[in-house]
Amino acid sequence: MKVYCLCFILVFAGVAYSQTGPQFGPPSAAGRVIADPPTGGVVSPTFSEDELEIIFESLGTIWRAQRESTSVPFENPAPIPELNAADFSEERPFLTPDGLGLYFMRSKGGFFASRKLYYAHRWSPSLSFLTPKEVGIEGVERFNGALGSVSADELTAFLEIVQPDSSSTLPNQTDIALATRSDVSEKFGMWKFLPEISTDNYERGPSIYRDDRNLYFSAVGVGVPGFIYWSVREDKHSPFSPPALVQGINSGGVVNRDPFIAFPGSRLYYVRNNELVFSNRILTATYKIGEGHGLSGRRVRVPIIMNTPEPDAILFDVPVFFNPNLLTLERVIPAPSLGEESVEITLLSQGRYRILYQSQNPLLGDGSDEEVFDLEFLINSGTPPSQIAIASGGTFRLNRIMVSPPAESGRVVVEQGPNYPPASIIKIR
Repeated sequence: MKVYCLCFILVFAGVAYSQTGPQFGPPSAAGRVIADPPTGGVVSPTFSEDELEIIFESLGTIWRAQRESTSVPFENPAPIPELNAADFSEERPFLTPDGLGLYFMRSKGGFFASRKLYYAHRWSPSLSFLTPKEVGIEGVERFNGALGSVSADELTAFLEIVQPDSSSTLPNQTDIALATRSDVSEKFGMWKFLPEISTDNYERGPSIYRDDRNLYFSAVGVGVPGFIYWSVREDKHSPFSPPALVQGINSGGVVNRDPFIAFPGSRLYYVRNNELVFSNRILTATYKIGEGHGLSGRRVRVPIIMNTPEPDAILFDVPVFFNPNLLTLERVIPAPSLGEESVEITLLSQGRYRILYQSQNPLLGDGSDEEVFDLEFLINSGTPPSQIAIASGGTFRLNRIMVSPPAESGRVVVEQGPNYPPASIIKIR
């Protein structure tokens, strides 16, 4: 059994960050994520998108466990035999969003050994992984660092790298770097540091969210015993913002490390004082239902609007109801700037619908009103001039997290004019 450990003896020297990041609730109790973790502890936990599978490292061996529901802990974790070689240490796994690919490091001889990045594929989460293949890092004779995460398109690897000229006051200091490739058939090329988030602190475990914009990582330094930070960028070609302290989980008496943000940003897993825990996201957001004007027999659009400072708002869950004798819901039209990943329209009962919309791009998150999508209605023929309420009954959610319902109902104003004959109706399934 391999017993190499990614450890450092630290003489603290560093700087603390001053900005604020996303807000999370208190950590779960120990054992709420893994009921019976291995005695070697948990390093670099990574989860399937539904959070029903966990893969992690423990003392140079990659382990796996499954569960039936996110409301219960994982039980009976076990090493993955097809990934663990007898003569090597396997470290820092990261699961792709589809759950079919796993990236990890392989080394021989402890932390200061040269490492290589590997990839293993499986055809289904219920099947074994195929033989791993080396995928980098190219352009360097001796790679001294570790994997943090890989972007959703699998073209960028986020790494922690030991500085070639580590500070004398912080031996073996690590900083966050990335390595890229132009196609998944290639190996990752030479890494480069991210100067905008590299400081005199010891930084590790960079975990990129699937949008390739939001980055979480941990840091140790003066006044920073082990805190988790966050940074965001406009797009994959832009620099990251200055690091901000994640709110609600950091304090002077604990050491936090190895963050993993679950899709769609609603839960953060991390190791707290050597116990794997999670914290649920706390969001600030309000929905509004707008107003539409039209004539009987014609179509009208009613906007759904959101106001939020959150940088990763992409999953919108909106219940609405209205008088089906006066209106027919025909379709949902996403805002052009957001794009459409998916739209689900569920008929709950006559005139009551649930709209679940996932955008390709997040809202700006600048605290201003932003249109999310339009509800397109047909004003049924024969509807007299009137005001028809678009009510907001039900549970509104953003990124699967419950938020306050709109303060007021929306409405369709049927104006005085010709009574047009019925238009074609698209049946909602």
